[in-house]
Amino acid sequence: MNAPHLEPRIRAIVVELLTVACMEQYVPGGHQMVLDAMSYYQHVKHERSRFGHLVSELKSSHTTLEMQVKYLSLINLLINEPSDLELRHTIRTEFVQLGLQDVVQELKKIDNADLATQVDVFEDLGQEDQDEIKAKIWKFRPGIAQEVNLESLDSLYRALKEQAESEGLRGIFQDILQNLLCLPVSTAIGMRSWLLADRLMRQIAINRDTIGTEAGAKFQLTEMLDAVASQAKEVAMQKTIQELEARIETLRKENAVKTDTIREKDGTLVKLYEEMEALKKELKSIQDDKNAAIEKVSQEIDGLRRAEREARENAERNDQARNQALRLVQEKDELLKRLSVGTGVVLSQVANVENGTVVNV
Repeated sequence: MNAPHLEPRIRAIVVELLTVACMEQYVPGGHQMVLDAMSYYQHVKHERSRFGHLVSELKSSHTTLEMQVKYLSLINLLINEPSDLELRHTIRTEFVQLGLQDVVQELKKIDNADLATQVDVFEDLGQEDQDEIKAKIWKFRPGIAQEVNLESLDSLYRALKEQAESEGLRGIFQDILQNLLCLPVSTAIGMRSWLLADRLMRQIAINRDTIGTEAGAKFQLTEMLDAVASQAKEVAMQKTIQELEARIETLRKENAVKTDTIREKDGTLVKLYEEMEALKKELKSIQDDKNAAIEKVSQEIDGLRRAEREARENAERNDQARNQALRLVQEKDELLKRLSVGTGVVLSQVANVENGTVVNV
């Protein structure tokens, strides 16, 4: 089909024959024969992809509108004729990696009913397959659509990394990435290796009974899973060990924090004890000062009481002396009175004597 010497009419007939050959209802097994023929052509011509010439012809500016419709019709049959979802997805992925999606977007700009029909078939059936694949994934991972943006490469990587680390599969995830990095994508072998890896991973993801290529050997998935059962147990044990180590480390850190807290509290207690002792000493000093002041005041009060008692006693003695003095004065006055009377009698008698009159007393 990509031979430049072929006449357009012959080229159109070849594409139409291949299209009919892909229809299982007319040619049983024809779809696989067409795939095998294209794979053989790729090998003989040393091309990177078995479908590269189809995409090149579809997007070529020299290709007529009629031939674009025929090419896209053949591509749709190559992708959508198989009943196996995984095979359809594999073939579609090969075409998408060749840039078919961008080519289809350009074809949508062309105003042609037949071409628009083939574009709709490509997009609609592709979306149906994508939805079916997501449904199978969601069956095994409910809620994953809410957790991860399946259309974002960064989101997918972060989710895989977190999942691998949480389940103790970090080393295996790293090995997978390293192995993929070693695949030479710039060569035909590298391209096929990536496609094979994608196909096998998808078959495992949707839990197919058998895995393999559409024409190659098939392997029972359960047998292959059993082959790595012991390794899986080892990984699970390693995860348990890592969890225990992480728990021990957490407990160690918590214990260290508690020890530091205890030490800090001990330091605080020592400081508080020292402050308490200082307060006790200060309180004792205050109490001693208070007792001394009380003693001094008591002594002063006793002195005042003694002075008061002495003053009272002195006052009492003064009162007694005054009373005695008053008695003495009274006695003196009485004596004076008596003396005055006696003196008067004597003087009278004297007068009488002088006058010659004797009065008997």
